[in-house]
Amino acid sequence: MKGNLKQQRRDAQIFCFNRFIPYPFQANLWALPFRILSDCILGFLKRDEVLLSRDNISFLKWIYKTFGEGIAKHFLIPYNQKFWCFPLEKIDCDWVNPYIPVLSTEDLIGGAIKKNRSYLGYNGIFWYPLKGGIESLVSAFTSQLKNIYTFSEAIKIELENKRIYFKNGMVREYDCLISTIPLVELINMLEGVDSKIILLSRKLKWVSIFNLNLGVNKESICKHHWIYFPEKKYIFFRIGFFHNFSSYMVPKGMSSIYTEVSYLPSIKIDEEKITKCIINDLEKIGIVNKKDILVKDINNIKYGYIIPTLNHKEILRRIFRFLNFHGIYSIGRYGGWRYATMEDCILEGKLTAEKIMSKYG
Repeated sequence: MKGNLKQQRRDAQIFCFNRFIPYPFQANLWALPFRILSDCILGFLKRDEVLLSRDNISFLKWIYKTFGEGIAKHFLIPYNQKFWCFPLEKIDCDWVNPYIPVLSTEDLIGGAIKKNRSYLGYNGIFWYPLKGGIESLVSAFTSQLKNIYTFSEAIKIELENKRIYFKNGMVREYDCLISTIPLVELINMLEGVDSKIILLSRKLKWVSIFNLNLGVNKESICKHHWIYFPEKKYIFFRIGFFHNFSSYMVPKGMSSIYTEVSYLPSIKIDEEKITKCIINDLEKIGIVNKKDILVKDINNIKYGYIIPTLNHKEILRRIFRFLNFHGIYSIGRYGGWRYATMEDCILEGKLTAEKIMSKYG
């Protein structure tokens, strides 16, 4: 990156009960209305912590046993229902560490008395490019490589002949193939795949994300990096502000917002209607004035987050065993079908390359 990085101290907030609460919720109960605060502390102290095993324990059960009824009711359940759009009792809990910070009784009570000064969670302190946005990270990697072909969509893979066909007419043979496209898309383009693998892939679940980005003709409309919204009255589950990651992300004197709305891929959405709802909700909170919006940019992301269902580990084990046998490594957030960060994916790419080099010399 040649110095094009800036260290950041996370400023994440939760907006509920008509107020801002510092993230994570469970570490900052002091900011809650007294009745809600009492519910959360009492629920935490009365919780049944006994978890005999994490195997096949649902996310919902994990929430109750780890945090108690109050925190479950007032934040973790409504937020996660809004985010996953899927029954929490059918989601596994093996992904939660380190994404949901677990507190000791002392730390939780301390955070109920006064403001928590620690940055709990995996991204309490993080790095972000000063110029060029996150694309500059990709550019730093690709500048070291040759023979990169873009606009080359793979449409068919012959397992027996180890041959890939592309939409633009290009055909390539391979000894070993690394794929980072969504796993279900990879399975769909395999020719000669076992029918059992196809049936297994159809059991995989995911949630789609409607992402609306807005360019605003006003400076520093909000000081936070991002904000979570657990309440149903707001359509988005999270919004964030590019200008707070780096001032170079916007023209001088302006701001920009990203907003995220979850929905199941089986649902046909009305993009124009959702856009209006998002802008109305932003105005309702006082984040932006409609007349100040200069730019609207829509990204409708089909594969937003994989849903870690209770049986997904066994499904993936069987699918990956089949793919590996045929010299295919499906990795990354979508190829590996897991809840993962950018750094997780970078490290997995490195480890996969090392594995292949040791195999093929």
